[in-house]
Amino acid sequence: MKTNFERFCPLSESDLEKVHAKTVDILTNTGMLVGSERARKVFQEHGLRVDGRTVFFTEKVIEEAVKRAPECFTILARNPKNNLQVGGDSFAFGPTGIAPFFMESNGVQRPAVKADCINFLKLVQSSDLIAFNRQVVLASEVPQEGNHFWHLLGEIKYTDKPCQIYDENSLQLVCMAFGITPEKMKEDARKGVHYALGGINPVSPLFLTADQSDLVILLAEYGVPFVIAAMPVAGMSAPCTLPGVLITQNCENLGMLVLSQLINPGAPVIYGTIGTGDKRGRSLIVNQHGKGTFRLPH
Repeated sequence: MKTNFERFCPLSESDLEKVHAKTVDILTNTGMLVGSERARKVFQEHGLRVDGRTVFFTEKVIEEAVKRAPECFTILARNPKNNLQVGGDSFAFGPTGIAPFFMESNGVQRPAVKADCINFLKLVQSSDLIAFNRQVVLASEVPQEGNHFWHLLGEIKYTDKPCQIYDENSLQLVCMAFGITPEKMKEDARKGVHYALGGINPVSPLFLTADQSDLVILLAEYGVPFVIAAMPVAGMSAPCTLPGVLITQNCENLGMLVLSQLINPGAPVIYGTIGTGDKRGRSLIVNQHGKGTFRLPH
């Protein structure tokens, strides 16, 4: 889709400069916790200070990474009509994810099952408004270690829109679906053409787990675009103020961006975030059972 209106920009240039300055201050002096030894080694080899599991960034490295990340790129679908343009004046809608529960129309909540996953995939395929796949729910009867792989098989079977890569096995499966080798995937990525997309979830505040660190490395190596879904929650895992939440999410996004560009300069990255946790707006609610709820319909 193309925009035909000015994008909403509530922050002035001065505001953006303040956010950037504070972000650099935090990443430089507080640092970010990185769970993967392999990722910490990458940072260290590129001259960043590493103390235990904490990585300390520099403004120069951050700004170089931002400059290297591409502004526009294309994600291929098996049906060329569904190729996804990212950046510029393009935008796209996709499904949310990854929920363990499903609520029936009568309000009864139950664990999600395979049939729910398949129904959502069929909705993605049939909708002209949804541009790409994502695992909306987790099928409870599929073992956790194979859940994403099973869902990717469904994405390939029931849709011809861009799929999601969750790990190395699913990357190999996407290559098979397109009839290419992993090396061909790397080669096309250097030309701005990419196969599938991924997602990375930092743990707020300022922590990247070992598995997510290694996933950043994998996706960057093969030029797979990924969305950084930072999840700072105001008053819970981030400051109570909206500027504080914004700066926290910016730190987490830029930390992942730097890692991707150190692995593969020019690797495509999509800046992302999830609700602030404003309890009046109810973008996140923790109920009496201690369960968090994102993306409520109101």
